[in-house]
Amino acid sequence: MACDDYEGLPDTATYRLEGIRLFVSGTIGRPGFEEFQRLIAENPEIRTLVLMDVPGWVDEEAGLEMGYMLRARGLNTHLTSQSRVYSGGVDLFLAGVRRTIDPGGQLGVHEWAGDVFRATNFPPGAPEHRANADYTRAMLGSDDFYYFGIYAAPPDSIHIVTPAELRRFGVVNG
Repeated sequence: MACDDYEGLPDTATYRLEGIRLFVSGTIGRPGFEEFQRLIAENPEIRTLVLMDVPGWVDEEAGLEMGYMLRARGLNTHLTSQSRVYSGGVDLFLAGVRRTIDPGGQLGVHEWAGDVFRATNFPPGAPEHRANADYTRAMLGSDDFYYFGIYAAPPDSIHIVTPAELRRFGVVNG
């Protein structure tokens, strides 16, 4: 699904708390982020956000804020063998201090696109990349994975990141 295909979709984020693990599924928007904030505040024992079926986010600003908050709280992220996490959901996964994926869990990346322009219309370092490149650099220490992602698949497709690519870019660290 192309990034702009999320435009107008509802925030469908649902959460399930199991001990120190908070499970999330659905697209993330402002209401989903606000629910996340509430759950974290009310349940300080939460240590890991488990992403299940997260196709992306419908509000990039809320998604990036949620990622920065997740990192600031020192939370980990995890994908189960059933997890399918794509597009903006991948950015949320990157926010974990410790990031783990069970065999079979999938992270999928692709180029973002707007109404007129696509990410690859702009050279690396262009202002249009700044928010996402800075975010990836803050989470992984480098923006290499961001640029890999936008060239890995066009907006209407998904590239499933291989185990070798996960290691190469430091996406998993636990």
